Amino acid sequence: MLLEAIRRSALRQGDKPAYRCGTASLSYRQLWSGALRLAAALKAQGAGPVLVWGHKEPAVPLSFLACLLASRPYVPCDVSCPPARAQSICRESGASLVLACAPLPPLGDTPVITPPAPAVLCAPGPLPAWEPPSSGGAYILFTSGSSGQPKGVRVTLANLEHFTAWFLSLPAMAETAGGVCVNQALYSFDLSVADLYPTWVAGGTLFALDTACQQDLTALYSALAESGGTRLTCTPSFIRLCLRDPRFCPQLMPRLRAVFFCGDVLPPRTAAALHQRFPGARLVNAYGPTEATCAVCAVELACPLAPARWAGRPALRCGFAFWMRPAAPCPRASPARSALWGPVWRRDTWAARRAGFARCRAAPPTAPGIKAF
Repeated sequence: MLLEAIRRSALRQGDKPAYRCGTASLSYRQLWSGALRLAAALKAQGAGPVLVWGHKEPAVPLSFLACLLASRPYVPCDVSCPPARAQSICRESGASLVLACAPLPPLGDTPVITPPAPAVLCAPGPLPAWEPPSSGGAYILFTSGSSGQPKGVRVTLANLEHFTAWFLSLPAMAETAGGVCVNQALYSFDLSVADLYPTWVAGGTLFALDTACQQDLTALYSALAESGGTRLTCTPSFIRLCLRDPRFCPQLMPRLRAVFFCGDVLPPRTAAALHQRFPGARLVNAYGPTEATCAVCAVELACPLAPARWAGRPALRCGFAFWMRPAAPCPRASPARSALWGPVWRRDTWAARRAGFARCRAAPPTAPGIKAF
């Protein structure tokens, strides 16, 4: 189980940093004890989704873990989110509580509480009893709306557990799992799932790059050098930015051994340039929409790159297929249909579930209990 694995990491790692962002940090002992205490307060407050408002303060990932422990799905909402969209997310998700880890705009009548500072939550003392939840929702993440109206995707704890197990089964990820993972994505972006939970399950340290740091190249390269990162999880566009500066090299990140890409298209030219700049790093390119708990397939890129581009091997017990009508080889840039299935998938969006219907139709035959999209 995911939460049990994080508990074991906390017991084993103790005072090792579990999370760092700027000058702030949380040890494993602080992360687990603080999340348990906040989870007890969330259980006492009631039930239903919890909107977590903030950026990358330590209170934000601590709140995510507390929501999982309390069996209340969290709804990540970054401070960069426009007020009108934040209000819509709060309303559409059915959030019954807002955890304000940073100052926030009015969000209607939803109760708002400010979680105690991590120093208070993590103080020495007896911890609340905890029983691992067997199932239920993990989080509700709203898509960008690039293909239409933004929708809330509800990911279950079982989906999250399956994704984490698959991610850590990838050789390049397993090799670097216990080191330092450098996080680029906002926590309201599904790529961040590949940072948080695999790192904590493996007992590594998550080093988060906040937005201000990423917008200042001098600060960014200073943070990358300070991180001691062994794995970088990011979008290809972030790497393209970094590659513009010759300072982004093994002298800056001498321990970097793996890069996990997802979130947008990885051009072969970018992959080749990164291979040349960091010849000792293994590159993994993944694909998957938000409904797939971040990704449903991945491929490790060899150097030199093969001329063909392909999606990679599917996640454990997952599959995908592409076809078009009439049956014929698929020309470049032609419209095609696709089907993806497996236990990382949610069959419906949160809004569709509340409305009482499913958005997804039947896909290729699958084993019992395997959902298709």
